[in-house]
Amino acid sequence: MPIRGNRKKGFQPKEEPPRISAAGMSRSAYLRQSLDELENWAQEAAGQGSWQACGKLKADAIRVKAELEEALAKEATPSDGMTDAELVALVQRAIASLPERHLEVVEDALAFRRGKPAAVSSQVEQ
Repeated sequence: MPIRGNRKKGFQPKEEPPRISAAGMSRSAYLRQSLDELENWAQEAAGQGSWQACGKLKADAIRVKAELEEALAKEATPSDGMTDAELVALVQRAIASLPERHLEVVEDALAFRRGKPAAVSSQVEQ
């Protein structure tokens, strides 16, 4: 005779998870939000003693984290599909973020490219 009424119903989130809308979000933003939710649900499942759900949610979080890292790397890498203007903007942002000693090396390289002698021969310290 089966025992009735003493069974746990399994993991139930404390609140209904909001539906993530991908409209207007980059892939990395969507994955980051998904990762945060999975980690929160895994903590809730562990708190409720639902270890099977906790393990599944953590495994899903690991998979989403790998996808997020891949998406971030892809966003940081120039693509063949970028227009010239997008590539120039990417290079400008990269140059603007350089420290002074590296910026001098770039300026010297540009001066050399234009046929002008460099004012000071800059070497990047290793």
